[in-house]
Amino acid sequence: MIKDLSRSLLGRLISLGVFALGFWVLYQGLLRDDNLLLLALGVVSGSALILGGLYLMATTRRLAARAAAQREKELEETTGDSLEGSGKGD
Repeated sequence: MIKDLSRSLLGRLISLGVFALGFWVLYQGLLRDDNLLLLALGVVSGSALILGGLYLMATTRRLAARAAAQREKELEETTGDSLEGSGKGD
């Protein structure tokens, strides 16, 4: 459980870092409006980093949800109890 938590937390921190770096590169590119090459490079690479950060966020969240569902399924199989109850009739 700690391993999954640390992996999820690390993935989210990395994705947020890439996302923030994309905005910083985009900002730096827009500051250099006197040089069209740096402007274009900043806009294109900043936009790519922002999209990459968003993709990493979604992927990390999906993997964390999948791991949680797998843990819940394994727990259900070992205890023999589901969310609805013990399976015994009333």
